[in-house]
Amino acid sequence: MVTKAEPKDKQQILALWKEAFSFDDGGYTKFFFERYYKDEYAYVIKENNQVVSCLIKTPHWMMLHGRMIQASMIVGVVTHPDHRHKGHFHYLMDVVLDECSHQELVTVIQAYDPELYKEFGFDVVYRRKQLLIKRADVPQMADHGITYRLDYKHLVRVYSQFTAKFDGMMVRDEAYFRDLSYEVEAQGGKILACYDSQGEIAGYAVLYLIDGVLTLQEIVYLDSRSLMKILNHCLQLRFEVVVEVSEAEQLEKLFTKAEVKHKGNLMVRVNQKDLFQRLYGFKHQTVQQAMETDKPLWYNETH
Repeated sequence: MVTKAEPKDKQQILALWKEAFSFDDGGYTKFFFERYYKDEYAYVIKENNQVVSCLIKTPHWMMLHGRMIQASMIVGVVTHPDHRHKGHFHYLMDVVLDECSHQELVTVIQAYDPELYKEFGFDVVYRRKQLLIKRADVPQMADHGITYRLDYKHLVRVYSQFTAKFDGMMVRDEAYFRDLSYEVEAQGGKILACYDSQGEIAGYAVLYLIDGVLTLQEIVYLDSRSLMKILNHCLQLRFEVVVEVSEAEQLEKLFTKAEVKHKGNLMVRVNQKDLFQRLYGFKHQTVQQAMETDKPLWYNETH
């Protein structure tokens, strides 16, 4: 039977996560359970009073087709190795998605293996790409306006301005960016902000050193100058950097020598097709059609 987690289950769920996601952690799991985890987000299957399988689903507000809608994100489906191949994964997904169908319009998941989720109505709608940019690719500039001192109001403002040309992103506020700064710090990363000559924020970037490579896992910029200033600063720290952006951002046109790789599989499930069609006024046969908008998609969440 699938039930909501109890307070006493948290440590068992944490242990399952640590085992399942050790290859892709970097301190995130510990931070997630200290900062974000709530019993009401976790669904568990128990045997002999022990958690053997769990799923965590977090609520979100998403901007889609110009409207803010209730959505959720599945951030972890794990089963203890001794209890796999018993149908726990399918049972959890069926129960949770039935609940989603009565509560929210859209559910998303970042899938390591997209094939696992297609039978539940999910489909891939968005990927990101990585560009390897080298020192010679970016003109050297003065570091004026670059700071690691953060003003969360400013981050909200520049994020809102930047994402106004996109669709499908989650709504962020000051509390989000405050938590993000703690999350990045917990994993050994940094957030830098870029200001223009009038003292207005023009961009920011989330930086991690991954296997010795400086990686910008998120970069937001209002113009090419702020983009170049952020990259110039990072290339003073390392001779090459990896920059992650949406597929719609054609940075390879600016950096023609950059190596480009595609990354990630954001999958979406429309939980209430009829309600979706009434809300937005158009019919769709596939998830891709439902997510097609006048603007390109932009999405970069971890939980």
